[in-house]
Amino acid sequence: MVLPCIHLANLRSLPNKMDELLLLSQTNKDFSNSAALCFTESWLNDAIPDNALNLPGFQLLRADRVTESAGKSRGGGTCFYINERWCTDVTALKKMCCPSLEAFFINCKPFYSPWEFSSFILSRDDFMWFGRKIYSHIFTALETLYTDLAEICLRESRSEEEDEEEEENAVCEDNPIFVLVLRDFSRLQDFLKTSGDLMPKTLEGQITMEKTPSYFVTREAPARIYSMSRSTKLIVVVRDPVTRAISDYTQTLSKKPGIPTFESLTFKNRTTGLIDTSWSAIQIGIYAKHLNNWLQFFPMQQILFVSGERLISDPAGELGRVQDFLGLKRIITDKHFYFNKTKGFPCLKKAEGSSKPHCLGKTKGRTHPNIKPEVVQRLRDFYRPFNMKFYQMTGRIFGWDD
Repeated sequence: MVLPCIHLANLRSLPNKMDELLLLSQTNKDFSNSAALCFTESWLNDAIPDNALNLPGFQLLRADRVTESAGKSRGGGTCFYINERWCTDVTALKKMCCPSLEAFFINCKPFYSPWEFSSFILSRDDFMWFGRKIYSHIFTALETLYTDLAEICLRESRSEEEDEEEEENAVCEDNPIFVLVLRDFSRLQDFLKTSGDLMPKTLEGQITMEKTPSYFVTREAPARIYSMSRSTKLIVVVRDPVTRAISDYTQTLSKKPGIPTFESLTFKNRTTGLIDTSWSAIQIGIYAKHLNNWLQFFPMQQILFVSGERLISDPAGELGRVQDFLGLKRIITDKHFYFNKTKGFPCLKKAEGSSKPHCLGKTKGRTHPNIKPEVVQRLRDFYRPFNMKFYQMTGRIFGWDD
């Protein structure tokens, strides 16, 4: 569940629909695997308690109809259910309920997201044409506050003519990802299936690439990519899983200073030393497990594993392997790099189309927190058998256990 899978539905009878939704969430994978469920025309009001709407495994956020401001006593209202396996850090940003506009904006910071966005803003709207300007102002304000985000606008489907008008005049047309006018889940699936068409066109001798780190650890990704292109070549950058886990924690800590310590998140039981493999920072580093999932669809000949350590110590050499794998002439050499002492990483002397050097962004090269040596050693002991299996599967010894 990386790119949000979303259901947009009309809720007419609350008790019946809650019973049906509970059943669907337990028996239907389209529902249980959805990152977000959005229900419109909920008829919710402050007399209906949250516990009447609870759905196990999902977090509820609601924007009830406000009779006084909406000018109506029937219909209206929106509620989101956010899948806790996708995201638990969810915030209601803005609610609007007036005759010209009904809108609900929420901010989701998922565990992992494509294109390295830190969060998704999901919005559900229903507006008359004269409410469009208000809606646009809200989006502009949110873009100012949340710069590193993807915005997904959910809109109820009307007639084909109205759909065409909405698409031509889409408020979100300049936003970074997409506007969706959804009738049902299949519409989103169709959108995802055609995502390859959104790739930039390439000339002869050029190769199109798409970079999403979380694909490697997403269970559904291999089948989806295989269905789009069986000949796709896959490149995965891996590093020492212990260092990777600490780096992952450091990244999260920079955004959420109040999170528990690395040690408390690492262990299920500190006394016995039992590692908590449900913590994503730990689970991601079990590379052999994730690779096995990909090998169900792609042969090893189509997968290249790049050493994150060697990208720092010998970037030209490691990129030489990448160029060979892609069937490209070796153009990138040592002369293209210099070592940046501040970052602690090699940087490009001159990026293409620029007269300035290019280094990794500000999120790279952060100083890691001090972790107790015994915690690091326990993690090394934990990962060792998985690393050995990974070396065997890839035919390359990465040296993480030296």
